[in-house]
Amino acid sequence: MTRQGRGSTGQGRRSALPAADYKAPALVHEGASGGLVVDFHGEDGRRGTFDVGKLPLPGWHPLLAEAFAMRTGPGGGLRTLSGAQNRWLPLRRWTDFLASLDPQPVVPAQLTRYHVNAFHTRTDSAAGTRQRDMAELQVLFGQEKIRDQIPMEARDAFARRLPGPRTNPEGGYSAGELDRLTAAAREDTARIVRRIRTGEELVRRQQDEPEGIPPQQQQLAQVLAEMAETGEVPPGTGIDQWRERRELAAHLFLTWSDLPPLMALLAIATERNGETLKELPARHRLLENRAVEVRLVKRRRGADRWFETVTWEIGTEGRELHTPGGLYLLLLELTARSRAFCGSPSALCVWRNGHRVHARGTRHEHYAPFEADLRAGGQLQLSTWAATRTKPVLADPPAPTERAKGQENALPSVEMPLQVTFNKIKTSVDARRTRQLGGHLPSSAKSNTAQVLYTPTVIPSGSTPDQLTGSGLAPGTAHDLAHGHLDTAWSACGDFQHHPETGKPCGDSFLLCFLCGNCLITQDHLPRLLALLDTLGRLRQRMSEEEWWKRYGLVWVAVRRDVLGKFTPAQVAQAQKEQVPDALLDLVEAPWETP
Repeated sequence: MTRQGRGSTGQGRRSALPAADYKAPALVHEGASGGLVVDFHGEDGRRGTFDVGKLPLPGWHPLLAEAFAMRTGPGGGLRTLSGAQNRWLPLRRWTDFLASLDPQPVVPAQLTRYHVNAFHTRTDSAAGTRQRDMAELQVLFGQEKIRDQIPMEARDAFARRLPGPRTNPEGGYSAGELDRLTAAAREDTARIVRRIRTGEELVRRQQDEPEGIPPQQQQLAQVLAEMAETGEVPPGTGIDQWRERRELAAHLFLTWSDLPPLMALLAIATERNGETLKELPARHRLLENRAVEVRLVKRRRGADRWFETVTWEIGTEGRELHTPGGLYLLLLELTARSRAFCGSPSALCVWRNGHRVHARGTRHEHYAPFEADLRAGGQLQLSTWAATRTKPVLADPPAPTERAKGQENALPSVEMPLQVTFNKIKTSVDARRTRQLGGHLPSSAKSNTAQVLYTPTVIPSGSTPDQLTGSGLAPGTAHDLAHGHLDTAWSACGDFQHHPETGKPCGDSFLLCFLCGNCLITQDHLPRLLALLDTLGRLRQRMSEEEWWKRYGLVWVAVRRDVLGKFTPAQVAQAQKEQVPDALLDLVEAPWETP
C-alpha cells in the first residue's frame, strides 16, 4: 500500500490495496523472553505491546493472549492505546488473584464457580474496581472463540447481572473560583510569553545587530543564538547544573513546568476537555486573519465520529490570552522551535532535561509529551501549580456550620488551595456558557421556550426540621420538606402553585426542576440525584452528542455544577453506598421518546 493514514481514501478515490501476497502480521507472537506478546495498533496512531508472558500461571497464557488480541484487534471494541492499557489491568488482577489461591486453577479447564465468585467478592479492592473488573472479564471471556474454553459453571458465574457503574461526579467551580483560576492561568501564561519573546528578540539582535547588545547580555545572546540554531542546550556546572540548564532552555523553549497554567487557560478559553487539548494539531487554516480553523480529535464518540472541525475567534492584537484562536496561535509560536527540532505535528512540543532518556545535550530533548501516551498528563499536576505559585489560587471558604453561627470566638475558616482538574474546568465553563446563552449550550437546539438557569436552593447541612429552618426556610416548609411531603422525582418543590416565571401552577417536566428557583435539595435527595446522573451517563453512550445535549445537557450541568458542588466528598461517597430504585426517567418522557 502506498497511501497511509486517515484521509487516504474518499469519494472518487480508489482504496489502497495490499499486494497479492500480503499477509497481516499476527497480533500474538513470541516475545524476546520466550513468552507470548500481543501487539496493539490503535486508531489514534499509537502502538503498544502487552507481554502476556510476564503474567503468572503459564497455563492460562494461550487463552489470555488470544482473548486480549481479539479484544484489541480490528473486530474488538478497543480502538485507542489508553483504552487497551486500562483493560489490561483487570486481566493482570485476575491472574494475580488466581495465583494467590491454594490450590491454584493452573489451566482454564480447572476454573470453577467458586473462583469467579471469590474474585468478585475479594476484599483487597474497592467495590468500583471489582465491578469494572468483572464487567471486563465478562466481555473478554464471552467472545465467541473464547467462551467454549471456559467450563460451563464458571461461564454461568461470569454471566451474573452487574449494576450500572457508579460514577463519582465532580461539581464545577463557583463563579469566584473560576475567575481566580482564569486570572492566575492568564497571568502565568503572559509571563511565559514575555520570557520567550525576550529570548527571541535577543537572538534576533545577535544575528542582525550584535554591536547593539549591552555587554552584560552579549554572552547570553551568543549562547541563545547557538541554541536556536542547533536545539542543543549546553551542560550546566556544579550541583545545580540541571536547574541551570532548565533556566537557560526556558529563554527560548516551552518547558514541562509551563504546561499547567497554559493548558488550564486553553481548557477555559476553548471549552474543550483535556484529552482533546493534548492532541491539538499544529496544522490549521487562517480565515481572513479573524479566525482559525482546526480539526480536533473527539474521543468517546464512536469509530466514525473521531474528528470535529472548529472555528476559533482570534480577536484583536493584545487580546490573544482572551480568545481561543488567539491563544492557539500563541501556543504555536511558543512551541515552534521545539516542534521543528522534534518533527512532530502536535501543537504541544516542549523541551525536557534529557538526562533520564539519554538525550542530554542533543536536539532529542525536544519532544511532544502526549504523542505516544496521553497518560503523560497525569504528571501535569494542575493542583500543585495552583497551590505553589506566588499567589496561590484558593477555593471558596466553606459555609459556616450551624454550631459556628453566632459564636463570636469561632475559629476562622482555613484557606484551602483550589483543586484543579480538567473535568471541573469543563463542567464550570459549560455552566458559564449555559448562563450566557440564556439556558442553552452551543450545541443545544431546544424547541421549547427559553429557560432561565436559576440556582436551586441546596441545603447540605442537614435534613431535620430544625436544621432546615435554620437555613432560612419557613417552619411549615421546613417541616414538609423534612418529611418528604414536597418531594418530586429527584428533588423537592417549595411552591408548586407559583412558577417563578409565570406565577401559575407549574406544568414543566421534572427534569427542569433543577433550573427553577423553587427547587429544594437536601442530603436525602443525593442518592436519587446520583442515580439520575448514572442514567444520563449511560444514555450519552447510546445517543449522538448533539441529541444528548439537546435533551439532557441543561440538567447534567445544573446537577453537577449547582448541586453536587455544595456537598462534601464524604456526603457524596455516603450517598453512593445507598441502593436506589430506577432513575425514573419514564416519569418525565413519553415511552416512544425514551432512547
